[in-house]
Amino acid sequence: MGHLSWTVRLLSVLAVSSLLCVRAQDISVFDEFPDDLGFDDLGSAIGPIFPRPAVFPECTAGSSCVLSCRYTDDKGNVLPNRAPVRLTMDKQEERLRALVSRQEEVIYQQGLLEQQQQQLVNLLQASTADQQLAALDSETCLSCSPTQWCDREGKTQCRDCTVCQGGYRARSDCTKFSDATCIDIDECREGTDTCKADQLCVNTQGTFVCVESVGRCPKDSYFDLKTKKCESCSVCTEGISFLYLPCGVVNDSVCTPSVGATLSSLWMGKINDPSLVTRAENLANGIKVDLNSFHSQNNSYFQNMPRKGMVKFRKHGFVTVTFNFAARHSCNDFLQFGVRTSELGGLAAARLTELSGKYFQGSTISTTVEVDPQDELSLDVKSGTYYCFKNSNDARYSTTFEEIAADNLAGPMSLLWLSHESAAVFLRAETRQTTYETGWRATFNMKETSDHYILRLDSYTYFNIREGGNLRFSFMQAYFLSGQACRSNGLVVIPKLLKRDGQVIDLFENYQRGVPLQYNSILTAGSVPVEYNDKLFFDVETARSCKMYFYGNNEGVGTVSLLWVPFRQSALYAGMLVNGEDLFGVGEETQLRFQEVNNTDTRTLRQLRNGKLKFKRSGRILVDYHGVLMHSCAYAKVTVYYENRPGATPIPFAQQVQGKTDSEKEGLVLSGAYTVKANSRIYLTLTCAEGRVNEVFNGRVNAVSVLWFPP
Repeated sequence: MGHLSWTVRLLSVLAVSSLLCVRAQDISVFDEFPDDLGFDDLGSAIGPIFPRPAVFPECTAGSSCVLSCRYTDDKGNVLPNRAPVRLTMDKQEERLRALVSRQEEVIYQQGLLEQQQQQLVNLLQASTADQQLAALDSETCLSCSPTQWCDREGKTQCRDCTVCQGGYRARSDCTKFSDATCIDIDECREGTDTCKADQLCVNTQGTFVCVESVGRCPKDSYFDLKTKKCESCSVCTEGISFLYLPCGVVNDSVCTPSVGATLSSLWMGKINDPSLVTRAENLANGIKVDLNSFHSQNNSYFQNMPRKGMVKFRKHGFVTVTFNFAARHSCNDFLQFGVRTSELGGLAAARLTELSGKYFQGSTISTTVEVDPQDELSLDVKSGTYYCFKNSNDARYSTTFEEIAADNLAGPMSLLWLSHESAAVFLRAETRQTTYETGWRATFNMKETSDHYILRLDSYTYFNIREGGNLRFSFMQAYFLSGQACRSNGLVVIPKLLKRDGQVIDLFENYQRGVPLQYNSILTAGSVPVEYNDKLFFDVETARSCKMYFYGNNEGVGTVSLLWVPFRQSALYAGMLVNGEDLFGVGEETQLRFQEVNNTDTRTLRQLRNGKLKFKRSGRILVDYHGVLMHSCAYAKVTVYYENRPGATPIPFAQQVQGKTDSEKEGLVLSGAYTVKANSRIYLTLTCAEGRVNEVFNGRVNAVSVLWFPP
């Protein structure tokens, strides 16, 4: 029995000896072990020289054995030129070691198996979720009517199929998963026009026009409707730009911007003669104000004519005008600043209500217009009274034009020119004269648009956008309030966006304090990303029993302008104020911080942690801000600063003031344009002079938008 027990023990040692030789580096009883065994990890050995250990026990009758681990070749033959490795161990102890080692190996393998099982479970769960989403999409799409298509971009939903209007035909039909697309019908080419034999048929978007016979233009030429002459078609530079729009009967070729091409330019200036308030002239007829340029990017686009008090344009394009101004006056009825062009007359005008003349009142003009070479823009000021100037020698002239704020308080005027090559589209409409109580939806009469397919006015109310892009809008409105209820609630203009699915989005709220029985005006301006078939409209609200008179005239006191730019040629940021509570009680200049609401291109615009907006690419920007605050300051001022680089001295490029409000709620609006470089940044601040800020309201009543264009 003792012999059998010894035999079993010996076999046990032999059974684990292979593992012990393989894991020799892990066993502390080794006195020495050659480095060239090549063991790097559990169960790893070098090449075919040592595919498996060969064990040769040299046991004695005592309690220990000597094991020899020898090198073998692929066939198991012992290599005579390699010395064996010997180890000595206690038989019972080594049996336990073998069992522990085997247990560790099993635990390790179980861990690997559990990981593989968990991965399989994750894959099955993901597959099930995908199947559930697909089933949900399928259910939604099945619910679409025959006149709808299933939009699976983002949230799956049914959308109405586009119906091509007159002058357009379907390029592709509406299917289950795609909308119809429309293209313009060329009536002139197809011979469906109604032009006479001696007239030239000119195809336009959605229709055609008949032009009196001017002779056919030769090859590679087009007929310019403005000059009434044949002009040579532009040729795109090979390798630098490619043809975007071919030369047509009445349009030149449009090439993608080449290297060095200019898509935008900027003119900035201020009132050159603040002393005009002392002129004894009849303000009822208006006075032209001299303008002085102090920041012109390129005189190939603008020509300043200070003696004539105007700016002349040298290129075709779209120009967005912004002018922040403030004044102290007590003129009867109102004091009005307005911009006009030699071609169109009055574009836009803003009015300051009659007050005591002790404090500044601020207002802003903003509009967009299409210009031609040699068109001229001017600024004028007028009043509702015949006598509104300083004349202390005549007691009859009790109403005075006290002061125009310096440009470091309110200003400047900026003209941002945008090339037709940017593929921008412009629209202008005028307010229909109306009288309402409590609230209403503003209505307009269409004046002009550069592309009726992209932008148009529906039902006098809704501005329909037919392509996705970034839309900048400005709604200027003069008004007259009647009723004491107007004073407590003021006037609120809310621009809204009606989506294709019927959802209505309030973009922001623009507030102005009500002054009964006085003329005033309000500007609502901002930028928003739009999608196909979105509709923009404006709701106006006030207190019950407050009667409002909205009207328009040929001076532009009631007007809307839209500027649409495709996403590829613009970037947009919008934010709402979040640190209003931190501004309570402040008297020194403090930064305004906004929470990002929209950012259409993070490769161009990025909001930093310090609240500043960084530009990753050079370009030009339009900034629109509106806010509501209460203060006891002599005036509160909002300023937009530009930093060329981190740590550089900030440059103020737009500012607006708000006079003393006697701690009543009042609105402030600011617009401006500037040229920015890559890695530059902008930010806004609030300053209180001689007083303190009592409250600044967060949210959509205090918001900013920045629209970027390529240079």
